[in-house]
Amino acid sequence: MRGIGFPLCSRRNLACFQASEKERIRGSLERQPCRRYQNGNIAGKPGDTRTTLRGEQVNPDGSVSGNLLQRLAAGTLRLEQVGRTKPQASRNREPTAGVCWIMLKQQVFRPRVGTIHQIDKHQVHVLESGDLNARPIVVLHGCGSLAEEVLLPFAQSPFRMVAPDRPGYGFSSPLPLAERGPIGQSFWLERLIDAMDLHCVSIVAHSIGSAPALQLAARRPELVNGLLLISPCCRPVPPKPLPILRASVAPVVGSLIRQHIISRWAAFFLERGLRSSSFPNPLPPHLSVLPAAHMVNPGAIETMANELRAFNKDMELQPKLPGNLPLHVLFGSEDRIVQPAWHINGLRQKHPRPTLRVIEGVGHLPHHVVPAVARQMLSDLAREQAQQPSERNLAGVAWAGSPTPRLNSRVGRIG
Repeated sequence: MRGIGFPLCSRRNLACFQASEKERIRGSLERQPCRRYQNGNIAGKPGDTRTTLRGEQVNPDGSVSGNLLQRLAAGTLRLEQVGRTKPQASRNREPTAGVCWIMLKQQVFRPRVGTIHQIDKHQVHVLESGDLNARPIVVLHGCGSLAEEVLLPFAQSPFRMVAPDRPGYGFSSPLPLAERGPIGQSFWLERLIDAMDLHCVSIVAHSIGSAPALQLAARRPELVNGLLLISPCCRPVPPKPLPILRASVAPVVGSLIRQHIISRWAAFFLERGLRSSSFPNPLPPHLSVLPAAHMVNPGAIETMANELRAFNKDMELQPKLPGNLPLHVLFGSEDRIVQPAWHINGLRQKHPRPTLRVIEGVGHLPHHVVPAVARQMLSDLAREQAQQPSERNLAGVAWAGSPTPRLNSRVGRIG
């Protein structure tokens, strides 16, 4: 068994880590507190040499270099899990990592809290990271997820990353039933961009979150100057059985299932969903800190069912995209949630020149399994936008050149 761990800073504390001044997840395990610096670093007792990090340097004074959340998001922070190791008998020694892992598993991770925007009658919760003075990038999460999840791979971005909880998820209020599909959410997104005074933005979207981004880019091309779609679900799909989800919205018994079964076992259903999405790759460790009870709750379950129900009808009406819109698409070749070939063909019908990248051996979460690739593609998108600023002033003008989409070379299989 492997999992996330934290450095042992002193005899009486397993350190918490900090996401930002207002956004932090605290892990208080009834041990002596560690010092926390302004930049988010965590330090232990001077002279402490029992901090156990894999592949990380521990300073002689006990401090750990770098921001723990950022290294966690980048996949470079990991602690050995030795659950069968017995604690040291000596009273002067630190507990072992196995004891700390058991204590860590008992924690309830709190959701990150950002800014609440009141737009018309709707509450929208937004998290931001990166350089707040840089160009804005709107980041949309997928079905059943949160802004917190989709931001993790971009924790150290040079851009201003603006991630809202989509309607009905997290701290954002749901839309009326008739507006919960991709078209209705595109109007919601348009109002959010206007309320935050973001003007022309690039959008990064994962899975079904790509659908409202595509609808907005086609309907209001002057608002969107580029798209990076990660494992996008962007074309009508055959219905899937999804028996648990269907039962959770069935008349009479649905509310009982949502409130007393799924919500009560939130951690189980979240882990099951994440492992299914990550397959065939191991579940990235940093996803273990997501707040299960906040993600899997009656309102979010109902929202999932409603947006899936409205998806096909709305996406049948998807207009063609402007030919000069930079469109970059990242897929994993082993995606079992959406079929890459089906959705790539759909995008080719709507855009003359998408830039496609398919990564061998990766499932539905390439932004978590190979986050460096997602970050590089975002940088490539920004570079392409900078090369054609004048063309983007003429929304809807067809891209001059070959209509054949270009397919980047595939990345090697992830072991």
